[in-house]
Amino acid sequence: MEKFAQIFFLFMIFLLPLGLLSWFGLKMAAKKAGAMHQKEKVREYQTRALWHLTGGLMDGVIGISGYYLVSNRVFPQIDSGWIVLLLMAPSAGIHLWFVKRLDQIRKSQAREKSTP
Repeated sequence: MEKFAQIFFLFMIFLLPLGLLSWFGLKMAAKKAGAMHQKEKVREYQTRALWHLTGGLMDGVIGISGYYLVSNRVFPQIDSGWIVLLLMAPSAGIHLWFVKRLDQIRKSQAREKSTP
């Protein structure tokens, strides 16, 4: 289980640049949508960009701290599986919050389009 945890945390570390690249791409898409006066798309792209930035940074921090905790056996009495679960809980919570936020934005956009 310890090797799996180390590989898992290394994978999370490698997700950091991907999150930053997707944040940058979504910021550019929001800027283009703003130039075309599409307010609903701008809000959606900005929220998604913030989600990718926050998620990427959290993945990097959790990956680095988790890899350090597991590889150096800082807490030898705690199984590495529990460390993975404890460190993933905040990241999962943030991702779920952003999914709900995007759903709210999409619902409000649908209501605005259906209202004459």
